[in-house]
Order: sequence, then C-alpha cells, then structure tokens
Amino acid sequence: MLPAMTDGVTVAVDRNADDGSRLPIKQGPRAPRAQSDLPRWAGATAWLVAAAVLVAVQWRSVAPVFRADEVGNLGNAYLFAHPDATWMLAANSYMPGTSMLLTPVWWVTSDPEVAYRIAVIIVALVGLLTILPLRAIAREVGAPPRVATVLAAIVVVAPSRALESNYVWGENLLVLCVAVAVLLLLRLDIASPGRTPVYLGAVAGTTFLAHGRALPFALAVLVVGAVLLRGRLKDAAAVVASGVAVLGVAYGLHRYIGSTIYLEDERVGKTLNDIAHVDVASYLGLAAGQLWYTVAAWAGLTVIGGAALLARARRESWRGPAAAVSVVLVAMSAAVPLLLANGETVNGRAHVFIYGRYLDAFLIPLAVIGLVMLWRGVPRVLPWVVVVLGAIGGLGAAWMLQAEVPAESGDWIVAPAHVAGVAHLMRIDATDAWPASWWAVTMLGLVPALVVALLARWRVACIAAVAIGAIGLTLYSDTVKFDRFEQQYRVAPLQVEALAGVDTDIVLYGDIASPQVLANGNEFTYWATPRAFVYMDTARDTSGVELFIANLDSEFAAEHGASPLVGTIIGNSATWVMPGELHDELDSQGRVLHRRED
Repeated sequence: MLPAMTDGVTVAVDRNADDGSRLPIKQGPRAPRAQSDLPRWAGATAWLVAAAVLVAVQWRSVAPVFRADEVGNLGNAYLFAHPDATWMLAANSYMPGTSMLLTPVWWVTSDPEVAYRIAVIIVALVGLLTILPLRAIAREVGAPPRVATVLAAIVVVAPSRALESNYVWGENLLVLCVAVAVLLLLRLDIASPGRTPVYLGAVAGTTFLAHGRALPFALAVLVVGAVLLRGRLKDAAAVVASGVAVLGVAYGLHRYIGSTIYLEDERVGKTLNDIAHVDVASYLGLAAGQLWYTVAAWAGLTVIGGAALLARARRESWRGPAAAVSVVLVAMSAAVPLLLANGETVNGRAHVFIYGRYLDAFLIPLAVIGLVMLWRGVPRVLPWVVVVLGAIGGLGAAWMLQAEVPAESGDWIVAPAHVAGVAHLMRIDATDAWPASWWAVTMLGLVPALVVALLARWRVACIAAVAIGAIGLTLYSDTVKFDRFEQQYRVAPLQVEALAGVDTDIVLYGDIASPQVLANGNEFTYWATPRAFVYMDTARDTSGVELFIANLDSEFAAEHGASPLVGTIIGNSATWVMPGELHDELDSQGRVLHRRED
C-alpha cells in the first residue's frame, strides 16, 4: 500500500489490488475492510427489488404518450417486421436500436395495445439488465461482489433511471451500451489488450445505433481508444475499424427508415442548424441547469464518482483508461447544452433549462462509482463541496428559469419524463402543488445531496438512505406526477376507436389539408393498425376512399355527401364515411351523424 494525498486526507492506494481498483480508499476507524461483503441473499434481493420497482413503474404504461418518440420506435419495428408496411410517420425518424429488439412483437400480434404492453416490458427488462455492466464497473473500482450488485441495483431504481421504463424509447438501451463502453474502457489493458479493442469499437458504434444523441460519445470513445493504443497500431486500427463499421450500419438503417416510412426526415439538418445558432447566454444557463440537475437527481453521486475517476486518472499520469473515460464524459457534458441552446427549443418548455434526460445516460456510470466511494470512504469535505457546486448551479438555473418562464406565469409546461430525477418538485399542470418558486425548487432539490453529506461518515446508513430515498421518490413521482400527467394521453384516439368492428381491410385516409391530421397522424397510423392509415391529397384520385379524417368544414366531405361518425368530432375534425354500403351498414347501427334539416 503506497500513501498518497487526496484533498488533504491521507489515503492508501493499493496498486496490486486484485479487483482492479485504482481509486483512493480512505483510512480510518470507519473505513471498510477492502474485501468486506454483504450476505449471500443481498445480491438476489437487490435484483428482486429492482425488478419489482420497474414493474410498478410500467404497470400503468398501457399506451404511447409521445407520438414522435414512442410511435417512431414502434414504427421502425413494424417496418422491420413487415417491410411492405404502409406506415407513414411525421416528424423525424429515430435510431433503430431499440426497434430491432421490438421487431418480434409485431410478428406475434397486430393489436397496437397488446404490442405496446409487450414492448414496454421489453424496454423495462433492458433497464433491469443494466445492473450487469454497472455491477462490473463497481467491481472494477473496488466493490466486493454482492456489494457491487446492490449498488448497481440502487442506481437502476433511482428516479432518473427507473422512470424512463415508462416509455418505449431508446433511453434504456442507450444506458446499457454506455455502461458497457465505459466498462471496456476502464478494463482496457494497453500492454495486452486482446480482443477488447474490437469490442470497444463495436459497442461505441452501438451507442449510436441505440440513440442519435450518442454520436459525440461514440466518436469520443473511438478517438480516446485509438490514442490509448497508439503504440499498438493494429489494436488502435481495430477500435476505429469496428466502430466505423457499426456506425455505418447504424446510419444506413437510419436513412432507410427515414426514406421509407417518414414523410420527411430532417433530423440531421435540424440538429446541425440548432448547434450553428447557439445562444451563448442560453448555453451558460443550460450548463448551470445541467450541473444542478445531476447533483439534485443523483444526490451528488455523479460528482463524487467524477472526482474519484479524476483521482484515478491523475495517478495514471493522465495516460490511462480513467483519463480516457474522463475525457469522453467531459466532452459529452459540454455537448449536451449545445443540443438545447436555441430559442425554438426553450420557448415555453420550462423543463428544457434543467433537461436531465439527455445527459443522464452518460453520467450513470459515475453514479455507481460514487456509491462505491461512499462504501469505501470519501474525504469528509468532498460531499460538502458537491452541495456547494449544486447550489451554484441551482442559482444559475433559477435565475434563468425565472427570467424565461416566471414561476407565477401559467404559460409554460414541464413534461416529467425529461426531468425524471427532480419531477417530484415540478408543477405538471395548473392545479399541481409545488413550491411555486424556482429558487425554492433548486434549493429543495439539493436536500438528497445534503443528506449524503451529513451521513457520509456512516457508510451503511448513508447508502441505506440513498436506497430508500431512491425507491421512495421513484414510486411517488411515478404515481403523483407521471401517471397524472400521462393519463390523458395513454388512450387511443376516438377518431380511430369509432371504427371498431369495421373491416380492417378498409383503409382509413387522412386529409392533409387538416391540421388535426398532420398533428396527430402518427397516433392515427399506430392505433389504426392493422388497418392502413394513408395521407390523402384530395386534389388527386380519391375514388377508393370510404373512410377519412378531415375538418368539419371539409369541402371534400361536403362535395361527396360524406357523413361524420358518432363520437368522432374532436376540435374541428371528425371521421367521415362516404355514401355507399359501408355508410348504410354503419347508419343502421346508429353510428352515423345526420345533418339537421332546418
């Protein structure tokens, strides 16, 4: 054991540790024995508790909430399952990683409600499996086996992680891939890397397959991996080659999807345009919000883990795997505000200023490292430094929030899915109880980090408090915030539901002149399945049209004598049936509205 100094505290660094650790271990009466572990039942119990929490979270997830993200992922899967699909979606396409896992769903059912329930369970299982790489990261930095399992499970049930299992989108797969990539970087043996370079490149590319937001992360991993192996050109080339190959496949699939089932796909151009028009003041405010969010959502664990990672990088003379991981995560932390810092994005959306969903996926490995550090012992001052940093970020975030979306105004929204780690403090609608002050919100958000700072000397009590707080906030936020916000969206549109019992071979058309059709086309497409939903241009041949959605004042409907169906008038639109056999059949069932004769 070689003595070293870290933040003024004498620590011991075991450079021959058989667990691969190079992180500091605080010495003192409360420091755990290097290999102390939990009872055998602890690991199995951690898995069961994590599974139970995820089941509770997604129990009421019965239909898509996000017509772009979720329907996009399910639409990609439908295309892979049925290449001759007639689906046509609006907005921009999504990367196909999660969709590839969901493809078999559409082979076993054509019912959109059943398909969603199966899909959300699969996504939750992916979230649960993240315990495996997080456990391996915990082992890599010195946690005993069953302790590592428990700590990884705590991360998985934290609000920022568990609540993302409410939805069918790419977050869970992205987190899984990021965790594996960080693990491979930490384990990279520069002197004798074996096959790790190939795996590292492939996993880095797979993060992009999982989510387009991961492209900067993937490129950073390839660069730092090649730099670490610069003395072994064959291995450095293997990292780059395998990564570029997977990136190429991922982008090719993305382009195929965008050109096949999307009206237009401008995601790449829009992203580049957003970055080119970054507002500096917004960027700085968003950076402060990101700092506050990660401290508040993770009780400071990500910052503690980051400090430990930097300490390891320093002992490696900034030339080893820890330094590589640090560079990648710092680069991603700097890149995320770029994706948000433009006027169109922040207009009226309060959650954008503290948008945690984008950065969370890349900092989660730091959370488990932070928990390991609490288990092994941290310098007493470190958790308090984290609280101070969170307060500084909170003041900056509160100032910008109050300037852009005043707390007393009702002209803004917060979608809890984007700020899952602090959703318990947010106002999700005009009737919701909340602190009614951005300054109060940001300071109250630091309470979990403050609890960690107070209990850090007692490792078992501290970690128990983190675990209980994580589960409690997850279940509270899911029930009181998420479910209340989402219940109005987790239903099939009435304009499609009204067609129950009608032959599904009859196509449902949507008049592109109707704003309702353009705004809700993805929902109509999804819920009409297995019936085809086709966008209709009334200036072209419409001879085969029997059912269509259009405005109430639709000239096409008036000219052809179409009638609206009962219960389908939503806003200024309805589902119409053309004169003919189908009209007469539905009319005999009392399902057709008739114009009142004056």
